[in-house]
Order: sequence, then C-alpha cells, then structure tokens
Amino acid sequence: MSALEVSVAAGPSGPVLVLDGEADVTSTRRLDEALAAQLSAPAVSR
Repeated sequence: MSALEVSVAAGPSGPVLVLDGEADVTSTRRLDEALAAQLSAPAVSR
C-alpha cells in the first residue's frame, strides 16, 4: 500500500490536483490542505 501523494499540475482551464496512491481516513488532512491551498490561491485572469 502506498500513501496518498497530492500534486498540482497546470491544466488548460486552471490547476489540476493529481492524486496517487491509496487514501483512507488518515489521508484526509493532506487532501484537505491541498484543496484549501488551491481554493485560497488568487484567481488568474485570462
């Protein structure tokens, strides 16, 4: 079993969170922090 890894990649419409590995209740905090960081980042105008 591999732990959850969260990375961010640039997508055509904005950032894409890439999840790799296995998630369970112990990985909730890591996923929550990654999502919160993306939501709190300033919006990019195109």
